Amino acid sequence: FFLHTNPKLRTCLMDSKTEAKLEPKKILESRGKIVKTDGTFKGSALIDWMVENYNPFKVSRKELEEMINKQFMDPELPHQFIFGGKEDASFTDSSSKFRFLPDQFRVYQQDTYVINLQGFDLKNEKFYYEYENPEDEPGVKIAYDLKDVIGDLYAEYLSEDGSGVDYEGITKSTVFKEKFVPIVRKLAYVNLSSIVGKNDEIKAFFINIYNVLNIHANCARFEKTKSLEKNFLDRNSFFSTWKYCIAGYTFTLNDIEHGMLRKNNTHGQKKSFFSKLFFPSKTRWKIGSPKFKYIVTEVDPRIHFSLNCGAKSCPPIKVYEADSLDMQLNMATKNFVKNDVTFTDKDGKMTLEIS
Repeated sequence: FFLHTNPKLRTCLMDSKTEAKLEPKKILESRGKIVKTDGTFKGSALIDWMVENYNPFKVSRKELEEMINKQFMDPELPHQFIFGGKEDASFTDSSSKFRFLPDQFRVYQQDTYVINLQGFDLKNEKFYYEYENPEDEPGVKIAYDLKDVIGDLYAEYLSEDGSGVDYEGITKSTVFKEKFVPIVRKLAYVNLSSIVGKNDEIKAFFINIYNVLNIHANCARFEKTKSLEKNFLDRNSFFSTWKYCIAGYTFTLNDIEHGMLRKNNTHGQKKSFFSKLFFPSKTRWKIGSPKFKYIVTEVDPRIHFSLNCGAKSCPPIKVYEADSLDMQLNMATKNFVKNDVTFTDKDGKMTLEIS
């Protein structure tokens, strides 16, 4: 009673990092009672359960709603624990439907195009709240852990000039199955908080992941179709269909290139003709989207000389590092100009040609 009649004291306690912390493991105890067969639950059902079974601070429904938003759904969190129907959704004490993180991952896994979550039991991987020491969580270094594995694959299955890849050979290799696949799987659980607001770190991470995803997607597509040939429609859909789950969210190749590296650009966004015509958007994601914190603050045109989309004219595949990124991107740009750009003098006019 004293706490309820003293809002300042209650607010002080609510802001306490130790006392006001809701536990994801405790919340998951409600799963069997409120979650439907499709993995969803109503916001009001969770609040009902918490009021009756788990309300350590004896606060109102409204305050529980606020705590859930702040601790489990805030876009600035390294991980979300509760997901709404939209990326920028907020938790509400209502009939709106939500999912817990493990159930959201099960939905991702049912989508065969989320290729780094295929072929394993989710129970064998740890979510962030299962680590006693947060420093043990998978971090950005996963992209660098891939460096040696990618180096082995490139040495064996990449053409000498770096422009061609033997996707069939990769899919059959032991390195791919036993080393590459388990590492990219951990991208789904990665904590990216260390790169937020750091342009070079963001660029290096997503350039590397783009090139890795492109190779992985071509391998997955080959396994599915037994062909590497793509018509116009195949190529058009390829970049907006195959995807990775990264830090709890899904990213297509278009999302990475145009969303993360080109500062929320809408190019290549998968929308219906009707939506594009009547509801045009200037941005890929709303400001409230959790992905927003990973977007570069400045666009670097040189990224186009580092991204390999699988075409013969694409730049060679390399592994990029934040500490030497500026030098690497300059070198990639110069190599492209040297190898693919020619100047010709026609009737006194200089013409620039790109092969």
